[in-house]
Amino acid sequence: MTSVRDQEIAGAVTAALAGDGRVNLSDIVHISVENGIVLLSGTTWTADEKLAATEIARSVDGVVDVQNDLTVPVEGEISDAELRDAVEAALASDPELVRRVGCTVDDGIVTLIGHVRDPGDEHKAIHLAGTVHGVEQVISALEIAEIVPDVTALPVDDATLVGKVADALERAGIQIEDRVIEVDQGVARVRGKVRTENDRRRVTSVVASVDGIRAVQTRLVLRLSEESADPDERLAARVIHALARDGRVAPSNVEVIADDGVVTITGQVDSIDDQVAVAEVAGSVQGVRRIDNRVLVLDRTSARSGDKGVRGRPRPYRR
Repeated sequence: MTSVRDQEIAGAVTAALAGDGRVNLSDIVHISVENGIVLLSGTTWTADEKLAATEIARSVDGVVDVQNDLTVPVEGEISDAELRDAVEAALASDPELVRRVGCTVDDGIVTLIGHVRDPGDEHKAIHLAGTVHGVEQVISALEIAEIVPDVTALPVDDATLVGKVADALERAGIQIEDRVIEVDQGVARVRGKVRTENDRRRVTSVVASVDGIRAVQTRLVLRLSEESADPDERLAARVIHALARDGRVAPSNVEVIADDGVVTITGQVDSIDDQVAVAEVAGSVQGVRRIDNRVLVLDRTSARSGDKGVRGRPRPYRR
């Protein structure tokens, strides 16, 4: 139950967002607070607004942390390639940045790569990329250096890097079930299932150590067992296996946590139908008392349009 203090914090966050002006408050569907932790859910027009919402909420007295589940819906069909062109066009407004900063885009998440001279230029690049409508999030993998080469002069061999990443993971002894490794302009993405939380952390560390890798993005889920002595782990495993058998939503797209029969599901899917399917499948599993469905729809109907968008994906080197 929300305490009086949490209600006061929610009111203060609402007032701060309205007074700041960077975020259109009508776009935010809900602001809730529990034990000082603010949950923002709904939509914003750009990733820059989404980032600003977190910054504003954190500045409110009494806020312990901010969980930002805001999404950036798009109108019609927009591919990652089109988003990359739009981000590069935004960067082109600054002659210095456009020569030294490039980007990759995966499911609307932009990773900036290249070199800048100082943190101010890095902040400027993040801001410009974040103003592009349809960009979900901006991640900086920029290197700060006084002597800055042009990004076009940097050697990129993604196919070789895929092999190096695979070799590094094998040397480290990390087993990843259903493993997929992708590299796009030096940005590595690893998907699959691992046995432990420690393995999940080690994957990021090992891949980041590979020479030539600029940034690492992982989508790894824990390989839970229905034979575990922990009843919560057994229940979470049954939900994951039910999703795998159903086939409509890949278990690697979501994370399942069980606590005394309450199943919390997070992650991202491509459509509202997939979001509904996750809850439907989890609800059919014996032992599930309640479902907290926090799965986000990447390309749901825009608040400003009657159209539904389906975002395409790039085809980087993979193994």
